[in-house]
Amino acid sequence: MLSAVGTTATDTSGNSYRVVLADDFSAGYQAANWGNAFNGGTYWNGAFTWSSADVAVRSGEMQVTDTRHADGSWTAGGFNSFLAGKTITYGTVEFDARVEAAQGTQAAILMWPASNAWPRDGEVDILETPKNQSLHTTHWQDGDGAHVYNPVFSNFDPSQTHHYTMVWLPTSLTVEIDGQIAVRWTSPAEIPTTALGFGAMGYVASAGEDWLGGGPTAATPSTVTTHIDNVVMSQWIGGSDAYTPALPVAPSPITITLGSGSDTLLLKLSQDAWQGDATYTISIDGTQVGDLQTASAWHSAGQDDLITVKGNWAAGSHKVTVTFTNDAWGGTADTDRNLHVDGISFNGASLSSSVADLMMAGPVDFIFQ
Repeated sequence: MLSAVGTTATDTSGNSYRVVLADDFSAGYQAANWGNAFNGGTYWNGAFTWSSADVAVRSGEMQVTDTRHADGSWTAGGFNSFLAGKTITYGTVEFDARVEAAQGTQAAILMWPASNAWPRDGEVDILETPKNQSLHTTHWQDGDGAHVYNPVFSNFDPSQTHHYTMVWLPTSLTVEIDGQIAVRWTSPAEIPTTALGFGAMGYVASAGEDWLGGGPTAATPSTVTTHIDNVVMSQWIGGSDAYTPALPVAPSPITITLGSGSDTLLLKLSQDAWQGDATYTISIDGTQVGDLQTASAWHSAGQDDLITVKGNWAAGSHKVTVTFTNDAWGGTADTDRNLHVDGISFNGASLSSSVADLMMAGPVDFIFQ
Protein backbone atom coordinates (compact mmCIF):
# COMPACT_ATOMS: atom_id res chain seq x y z
CA MET A 1 0.00 0.00 0.00
CA LEU A 2 1.33 3.44 -0.93
CA SER A 3 1.86 6.15 1.67
CA ALA A 4 -1.08 8.56 1.73
CA VAL A 5 -0.75 12.16 0.57
CA GLY A 6 0.19 14.31 3.55
CA THR A 7 2.07 11.51 5.31
CA THR A 8 5.46 12.56 6.67
CA ALA A 9 8.52 10.38 7.23
CA THR A 10 12.16 10.81 8.21
CA ASP A 11 14.94 8.79 6.58
CA THR A 12 17.95 7.28 8.34
CA SER A 13 20.03 10.34 7.38
CA GLY A 14 17.69 12.69 9.27
CA ASN A 15 15.84 14.18 6.29
CA SER A 16 12.07 14.62 6.56
CA TYR A 17 9.63 14.37 3.67
CA ARG A 18 5.90 14.93 3.09
CA VAL A 19 4.04 12.93 0.43
CA VAL A 20 2.48 15.24 -2.19
CA LEU A 21 1.49 12.63 -4.79
CA ALA A 22 0.78 8.91 -4.51
CA ASP A 23 -0.77 6.89 -7.33
CA ASP A 24 -0.96 3.12 -7.84
CA PHE A 25 -3.33 3.68 -10.80
CA SER A 26 -6.00 1.48 -9.30
CA ALA A 27 -8.50 4.31 -9.91
CA GLY A 28 -7.53 4.88 -13.54
CA TYR A 29 -5.99 8.03 -15.00
CA GLN A 30 -6.27 10.77 -12.39
CA ALA A 31 -6.22 14.22 -13.99
CA ALA A 32 -5.81 15.69 -10.49
CA ASN A 33 -2.36 14.09 -10.41
CA TRP A 34 -1.26 14.39 -14.01
CA GLY A 35 -3.29 17.02 -15.82
CA ASN A 36 -3.92 16.24 -19.48
CA ALA A 37 -1.65 13.91 -21.42
CA PHE A 38 0.47 15.51 -24.14
CA ASN A 39 -1.40 15.86 -27.44
CA GLY A 40 -0.60 17.48 -30.77
CA GLY A 41 2.61 18.81 -32.24
CA THR A 42 5.56 17.11 -33.89
CA TYR A 43 8.64 16.43 -31.79
CA TRP A 44 11.81 18.34 -32.69
CA ASN A 45 13.39 15.31 -34.43
CA GLY A 46 10.42 15.01 -36.79
CA ALA A 47 9.98 11.30 -36.05
CA PHE A 48 6.71 11.37 -34.09
CA THR A 49 3.82 13.48 -32.87
CA TRP A 50 2.27 13.60 -29.42
CA SER A 51 -1.00 11.74 -28.94
CA SER A 52 -3.03 11.51 -25.74
CA ALA A 53 -4.21 8.12 -27.02
CA ASP A 54 -0.70 6.86 -26.20
CA VAL A 55 -1.22 7.44 -22.46
CA ALA A 56 -3.66 5.19 -20.61
CA VAL A 57 -4.11 3.22 -17.42
CA ARG A 58 -4.46 -0.48 -18.21
CA SER A 59 -4.15 -3.53 -15.97
CA GLY A 60 -3.70 -1.29 -12.95
CA GLU A 61 -0.61 0.54 -14.24
CA MET A 62 0.23 3.60 -16.30
CA GLN A 63 1.17 2.70 -19.85
CA VAL A 64 2.90 5.08 -22.25
CA THR A 65 3.15 3.82 -25.81
CA ASP A 66 4.92 4.48 -29.09
CA THR A 67 2.54 3.54 -31.91
CA ARG A 68 3.15 2.95 -35.62
CA HIS A 69 0.14 3.79 -37.79
CA ALA A 70 -1.00 2.38 -41.13
CA ASP A 71 0.62 5.22 -43.08
CA GLY A 72 4.00 4.52 -41.40
CA SER A 73 3.86 7.54 -39.11
CA TRP A 74 4.47 7.30 -35.37
CA THR A 75 2.84 8.83 -32.33
CA ALA A 76 4.04 8.74 -28.73
CA GLY A 77 2.60 9.57 -25.34
CA GLY A 78 3.71 11.78 -22.48
CA PHE A 79 2.44 13.08 -19.14
CA ASN A 80 3.79 15.09 -16.21
CA SER A 81 2.51 16.00 -12.77
CA PHE A 82 3.46 19.68 -13.14
CA LEU A 83 0.47 20.01 -15.49
CA ALA A 84 -1.71 19.27 -12.45
CA GLY A 85 0.29 21.57 -10.15
CA LYS A 86 1.98 18.65 -8.39
CA THR A 87 5.69 19.45 -7.99
CA ILE A 88 8.53 19.33 -5.49
CA THR A 89 11.61 21.44 -4.89
CA TYR A 90 13.95 18.84 -3.37
CA GLY A 91 12.54 15.56 -2.17
CA THR A 92 12.09 12.00 -3.35
CA VAL A 93 10.34 10.12 -6.12
CA GLU A 94 9.83 6.34 -6.12
CA PHE A 95 8.21 4.17 -8.77
CA ASP A 96 8.29 0.77 -10.46
CA ALA A 97 8.97 0.64 -14.19
CA ARG A 98 9.61 -1.64 -17.13
CA VAL A 99 10.42 -0.34 -20.62
CA GLU A 100 9.92 -2.69 -23.55
CA ALA A 101 12.98 -2.85 -25.77
CA ALA A 102 12.65 -2.22 -29.51
CA GLN A 103 14.79 -0.84 -32.31
CA GLY A 104 14.43 2.92 -32.68
CA THR A 105 12.34 3.60 -29.57
CA GLN A 106 13.05 4.43 -25.96
CA ALA A 107 11.40 5.99 -22.92
CA ALA A 108 12.32 8.91 -20.70
CA ILE A 109 11.05 8.87 -17.11
CA LEU A 110 11.96 12.25 -15.76
CA MET A 111 11.58 15.38 -13.67
CA TRP A 112 10.64 18.46 -15.73
CA PRO A 113 10.59 22.12 -14.57
CA ALA A 114 7.20 23.50 -13.58
CA SER A 115 8.22 26.77 -15.24
CA ASN A 116 8.72 24.89 -18.53
CA ALA A 117 11.89 27.01 -18.83
CA TRP A 118 14.37 24.50 -20.19
CA PRO A 119 17.30 24.16 -19.79
CA ARG A 120 17.43 27.13 -17.43
CA ASP A 121 15.52 25.41 -14.65
CA GLY A 122 16.96 21.95 -15.17
CA GLU A 123 15.80 18.44 -16.01
CA VAL A 124 16.54 15.10 -14.40
CA ASP A 125 16.22 11.99 -16.54
CA ILE A 126 15.82 9.35 -13.85
CA LEU A 127 15.81 6.76 -16.64
CA GLU A 128 16.27 6.81 -20.39
CA THR A 129 16.64 3.59 -22.35
CA PRO A 130 18.69 4.05 -25.55
CA LYS A 131 19.48 0.66 -27.11
CA ASN A 132 17.90 -1.00 -24.04
CA GLN A 133 20.53 0.53 -21.75
CA SER A 134 19.88 2.39 -18.50
CA LEU A 135 20.93 6.04 -18.84
CA HIS A 136 20.61 8.69 -16.12
CA THR A 137 21.19 12.38 -16.88
CA THR A 138 20.97 15.77 -15.21
CA HIS A 139 20.62 18.87 -17.40
CA TRP A 140 21.25 22.55 -16.66
CA GLN A 141 22.17 25.89 -18.23
CA ASP A 142 25.62 27.39 -17.85
CA GLY A 143 26.49 31.04 -17.32
CA ASP A 144 26.50 31.67 -21.06
CA GLY A 145 23.02 30.21 -21.47
CA ALA A 146 24.21 26.99 -23.11
CA HIS A 147 22.60 23.61 -22.43
CA VAL A 148 24.92 21.37 -20.39
CA TYR A 149 24.31 17.81 -19.22
CA ASN A 150 26.04 14.93 -17.41
CA PRO A 151 24.93 11.45 -18.59
CA VAL A 152 25.80 8.26 -16.69
CA PHE A 153 25.06 4.69 -17.80
CA SER A 154 24.35 1.86 -15.36
CA ASN A 155 24.21 -1.88 -15.98
CA PHE A 156 20.59 -2.60 -15.05
CA ASP A 157 18.35 -4.09 -17.75
CA PRO A 158 15.48 -1.59 -18.14
CA SER A 159 13.32 -4.16 -19.95
CA GLN A 160 12.94 -5.91 -16.57
CA THR A 161 10.83 -4.46 -13.76
CA HIS A 162 12.88 -2.47 -11.24
CA HIS A 163 12.14 -0.14 -8.33
CA TYR A 164 13.58 3.33 -8.92
CA THR A 165 14.24 6.01 -6.30
CA MET A 166 15.43 9.58 -6.81
CA VAL A 167 16.66 11.47 -3.75
CA TRP A 168 17.06 15.19 -4.50
CA LEU A 169 18.59 17.38 -1.81
CA PRO A 170 20.28 20.80 -1.99
CA THR A 171 23.76 19.25 -2.03
CA SER A 172 23.23 15.92 -3.81
CA LEU A 173 21.09 14.18 -6.42
CA THR A 174 20.99 10.38 -6.28
CA VAL A 175 19.27 7.73 -8.40
CA GLU A 176 18.95 4.23 -6.96
CA ILE A 177 17.70 1.07 -8.66
CA ASP A 178 16.50 -1.78 -6.47
CA GLY A 179 18.24 -0.14 -3.52
CA GLN A 180 21.62 0.20 -5.25
CA ILE A 181 23.08 3.56 -6.23
CA ALA A 182 23.14 3.94 -10.02
CA VAL A 183 24.45 7.52 -10.06
CA ARG A 184 25.08 10.39 -7.64
CA TRP A 185 25.70 14.02 -8.62
CA THR A 186 27.11 16.51 -6.10
CA SER A 187 28.31 19.49 -8.13
CA PRO A 188 26.06 22.51 -7.43
CA ALA A 189 25.54 23.15 -11.15
CA GLU A 190 24.16 19.62 -11.61
CA ILE A 191 21.46 19.93 -8.95
CA PRO A 192 18.20 21.72 -9.88
CA THR A 193 16.98 24.43 -7.54
CA THR A 194 13.44 25.07 -8.81
CA ALA A 195 10.17 23.12 -8.74
CA LEU A 196 10.01 19.98 -10.89
CA GLY A 197 7.21 17.55 -11.71
CA PHE A 198 7.41 13.81 -12.35
CA GLY A 199 6.37 12.24 -15.64
CA ALA A 200 7.32 10.09 -18.59
CA MET A 201 7.38 10.18 -22.36
CA GLY A 202 7.77 7.77 -25.22
CA TYR A 203 10.36 8.51 -27.88
CA VAL A 204 10.78 7.45 -31.50
CA ALA A 205 14.20 8.05 -33.05
CA SER A 206 14.90 9.54 -36.43
CA ALA A 207 17.14 7.67 -38.86
CA GLY A 208 20.13 9.87 -38.04
CA GLU A 209 20.04 9.57 -34.26
CA ASP A 210 23.05 7.33 -33.72
CA TRP A 211 22.82 7.38 -29.92
CA LEU A 212 19.58 5.40 -30.34
CA GLY A 213 20.91 3.22 -33.13
CA GLY A 214 18.77 4.96 -35.75
CA GLY A 215 15.04 4.82 -36.25
CA PRO A 216 12.55 1.95 -36.18
CA THR A 217 12.76 -0.85 -38.73
CA ALA A 218 10.23 -3.33 -40.05
CA ALA A 219 11.14 -5.55 -37.08
CA THR A 220 10.09 -2.89 -34.56
CA PRO A 221 6.70 -3.80 -33.04
CA SER A 222 3.84 -1.50 -33.98
CA THR A 223 3.26 -0.76 -30.29
CA VAL A 224 6.09 -0.38 -27.76
CA THR A 225 5.02 0.15 -24.15
CA THR A 226 6.52 1.71 -21.03
CA HIS A 227 4.96 0.34 -17.83
CA ILE A 228 4.90 2.52 -14.68
CA ASP A 229 3.33 1.83 -11.30
CA ASN A 230 3.35 2.77 -7.61
CA VAL A 231 4.48 6.39 -7.94
CA VAL A 232 5.17 8.34 -4.74
CA MET A 233 6.54 11.90 -4.83
CA SER A 234 7.50 13.60 -1.56
CA GLN A 235 8.62 17.13 -0.72
CA TRP A 236 11.75 17.60 1.42
CA ILE A 237 10.70 19.55 4.50
CA GLY A 238 14.08 19.84 6.19
CA GLY A 239 16.78 17.89 7.90
CA SER A 240 20.44 17.16 7.57
CA ASP A 241 20.78 17.72 3.79
CA ALA A 242 22.99 14.63 3.83
CA TYR A 243 21.97 11.29 2.40
CA THR A 244 23.37 7.86 3.15
CA PRO A 245 21.37 5.10 1.46
CA ALA A 246 20.07 2.43 3.78
CA LEU A 247 21.90 -0.87 3.50
CA PRO A 248 19.89 -3.23 1.30
CA VAL A 249 18.43 -6.33 2.90
CA ALA A 250 19.86 -9.61 1.66
CA PRO A 251 17.33 -11.48 -0.52
CA SER A 252 16.22 -15.02 0.22
CA PRO A 253 18.35 -17.74 -1.42
CA ILE A 254 16.62 -19.86 -4.03
CA THR A 255 16.31 -23.64 -4.29
CA ILE A 256 15.58 -25.14 -7.71
CA THR A 257 15.83 -28.47 -9.54
CA LEU A 258 16.87 -28.83 -13.17
CA GLY A 259 16.48 -31.99 -15.24
CA SER A 260 15.37 -35.43 -14.14
CA GLY A 261 16.97 -38.78 -13.35
CA SER A 262 18.32 -40.92 -10.53
CA ASP A 263 21.69 -39.13 -10.16
CA THR A 264 21.99 -35.84 -8.31
CA LEU A 265 24.46 -32.96 -8.51
CA LEU A 266 23.99 -30.26 -5.87
CA LEU A 267 25.64 -26.90 -6.59
CA LYS A 268 25.95 -24.17 -3.97
CA LEU A 269 26.19 -20.75 -5.66
CA SER A 270 26.28 -17.15 -4.46
CA GLN A 271 26.95 -13.72 -5.95
CA ASP A 272 28.31 -10.25 -5.45
CA ALA A 273 25.37 -8.27 -6.83
CA TRP A 274 26.01 -4.83 -8.28
CA GLN A 275 23.65 -3.02 -10.67
CA GLY A 276 21.76 -6.26 -11.12
CA ASP A 277 22.10 -9.92 -10.21
CA ALA A 278 24.68 -12.33 -11.63
CA THR A 279 23.43 -14.69 -14.34
CA TYR A 280 24.85 -18.02 -15.42
CA THR A 281 24.26 -21.32 -17.18
CA ILE A 282 24.95 -24.90 -16.12
CA SER A 283 26.07 -27.57 -18.61
CA ILE A 284 26.82 -31.27 -18.25
CA ASP A 285 29.35 -32.70 -20.72
CA GLY A 286 28.84 -29.62 -22.91
CA THR A 287 25.02 -29.72 -22.99
CA GLN A 288 23.19 -26.89 -21.20
CA VAL A 289 20.67 -27.93 -18.57
CA GLY A 290 17.76 -25.54 -18.13
CA ASP A 291 17.61 -21.87 -19.08
CA LEU A 292 19.77 -18.91 -18.13
CA GLN A 293 19.76 -18.79 -14.33
CA THR A 294 19.78 -15.72 -12.06
CA ALA A 295 21.59 -15.80 -8.72
CA SER A 296 19.90 -14.56 -5.57
CA ALA A 297 22.05 -15.47 -2.54
CA TRP A 298 24.64 -12.92 -1.41
CA HIS A 299 28.19 -14.17 -0.90
CA SER A 300 28.79 -11.41 1.66
CA ALA A 301 25.91 -12.72 3.79
CA GLY A 302 27.22 -16.30 3.77
CA GLN A 303 24.20 -17.47 1.79
CA ASP A 304 23.96 -20.06 -0.98
CA ASP A 305 21.44 -20.82 -3.69
CA LEU A 306 20.93 -24.59 -3.86
CA ILE A 307 20.76 -25.79 -7.46
CA THR A 308 20.00 -29.49 -7.94
CA VAL A 309 20.78 -31.01 -11.34
CA LYS A 310 19.25 -34.44 -12.00
CA GLY A 311 20.34 -36.95 -14.62
CA ASN A 312 21.23 -40.54 -15.47
CA TRP A 313 24.94 -40.49 -16.13
CA ALA A 314 26.93 -43.52 -17.23
CA ALA A 315 29.89 -44.82 -15.25
CA GLY A 316 33.09 -42.84 -15.77
CA SER A 317 34.19 -39.23 -15.74
CA HIS A 318 31.81 -36.36 -16.46
CA LYS A 319 32.12 -32.57 -16.51
CA VAL A 320 29.80 -29.92 -15.02
CA THR A 321 30.40 -26.39 -16.31
CA VAL A 322 29.18 -23.18 -14.69
CA THR A 323 29.38 -20.19 -17.07
CA PHE A 324 29.13 -16.67 -15.64
CA THR A 325 27.48 -14.47 -18.30
CA ASN A 326 27.19 -10.84 -17.11
CA ASP A 327 30.28 -9.60 -15.31
CA ALA A 328 30.28 -5.90 -14.37
CA TRP A 329 32.97 -3.72 -12.79
CA GLY A 330 32.73 -0.14 -11.56
CA GLY A 331 36.30 0.27 -10.43
CA THR A 332 36.08 -0.71 -6.76
CA ALA A 333 35.47 -3.81 -4.67
CA ASP A 334 32.01 -2.47 -3.80
CA THR A 335 31.09 -1.92 -7.46
CA ASP A 336 31.78 -5.40 -8.81
CA ARG A 337 29.44 -8.18 -9.93
CA ASN A 338 30.80 -11.70 -9.45
CA LEU A 339 29.60 -15.30 -9.19
CA HIS A 340 30.88 -17.82 -6.65
CA VAL A 341 30.72 -21.61 -6.73
CA ASP A 342 30.84 -22.48 -3.02
CA GLY A 343 30.73 -26.26 -3.33
CA ILE A 344 29.39 -29.18 -5.36
CA SER A 345 28.34 -32.68 -4.30
CA PHE A 346 27.49 -35.73 -6.43
CA ASN A 347 25.02 -38.24 -5.02
CA GLY A 348 25.72 -36.86 -1.55
CA ALA A 349 29.53 -36.92 -1.73
CA SER A 350 31.39 -33.59 -1.92
CA LEU A 351 33.63 -33.12 -4.94
CA SER A 352 37.23 -32.21 -4.32
CA SER A 353 38.26 -28.84 -5.82
CA SER A 354 34.63 -27.71 -6.18
CA VAL A 355 35.05 -24.07 -5.14
CA ALA A 356 35.67 -21.21 -7.58
CA ASP A 357 35.33 -17.41 -7.62
CA LEU A 358 34.30 -16.18 -11.07
CA MET A 359 35.54 -12.59 -11.17
CA MET A 360 34.96 -12.21 -14.89
CA ALA A 361 32.56 -13.69 -17.41
CA GLY A 362 33.36 -17.18 -18.61
CA PRO A 363 33.19 -20.89 -17.72
CA VAL A 364 34.66 -22.99 -14.95
CA ASP A 365 34.71 -26.82 -15.13
CA PHE A 366 34.42 -29.45 -12.41
CA ILE A 367 34.87 -33.22 -12.84
CA PHE A 368 32.65 -35.82 -11.19
CA GLN A 369 32.79 -39.61 -11.39
